[in-house]
Amino acid sequence: MCQKDYRGKGEAVATTLKGELECCPGWRKPSDLMGAVGNMRSGGKECASLYGLTDCGDNGTPPGSSTCGKYLYPLTGSLYNSVAPQFCDTYISWMVYLVYGLREGLQRLLEEFKKIQCTKENGCTGKGGQGSCETKGCKKTTHGTVDCCCENIVKCAGVYGLFYRYGFSFLSPMTLTGNEKYETDGQGPGKRDCKAFYTQLNNVINGTPFRDLFTQIRKFIYTTRLPFGLYVTAFWSIVLLYLLWSITGPLDLMHIQSHWRSPGSYLVPLQRILADGSRKGFCTLGYFRDGTDNGLLEQGINDLYL
Repeated sequence: MCQKDYRGKGEAVATTLKGELECCPGWRKPSDLMGAVGNMRSGGKECASLYGLTDCGDNGTPPGSSTCGKYLYPLTGSLYNSVAPQFCDTYISWMVYLVYGLREGLQRLLEEFKKIQCTKENGCTGKGGQGSCETKGCKKTTHGTVDCCCENIVKCAGVYGLFYRYGFSFLSPMTLTGNEKYETDGQGPGKRDCKAFYTQLNNVINGTPFRDLFTQIRKFIYTTRLPFGLYVTAFWSIVLLYLLWSITGPLDLMHIQSHWRSPGSYLVPLQRILADGSRKGFCTLGYFRDGTDNGLLEQGINDLYL
């Protein structure tokens, strides 16, 4: 990461993260990744982001018009107020590598939520005149997919224990039960049942914000690792070519290595050319003997043959 001193400058963490992203090799679009992260906490009545699990952003939402609500609050949520720009490089690592684990954890939470046995024996309060859980089809593997017998999600005994196992608690039990002061009829916009939570969590897991964030993370990882990948590829290509040359070079596969070493190596003696490989062939070379040194020439031919 690019080292910068942000102390005393009062810059927001988001601005600091953009500055760090601009220092990453090959990455020149920090706004794309930061925009995808920002969409994960954007509000709206039809919100499919993480924000929809904590609030709707509008207390005037008509009852039943949305499934967002004040469902979840992290048990360690107070620590998130201590984020500092000095540790933005760590936050980038969390943002890039832990978001997949977050989605997987939410998916497991959704599967466990479906296995809750929503019955009166477990502490649920039935809705007057609407029949029992079994009649409505709310079984162990269908909890949340159908309307169960609990009046709201807070009164479903198995929900709070499940949230606690996954590191959450209810963000606003009073709102989820419909007992906030601004709600006069008990059916205000904050009241939510198990089916509403299941629908909202399923929308978050399979929604566009998560998909867009994954796309930007993959682009970020590919772009930042591409220069290093090209360097490693070029380095090992040179190494392999050098090893290949060092192994095959001494073998002289084309039988021309001797010509490279000595310009006169192709000057083959005339006796070697005319000889047919037998001793008789060498003996017939007497025609080329001169009269002054016949003995030396004959001795040389014999030595060549032997």
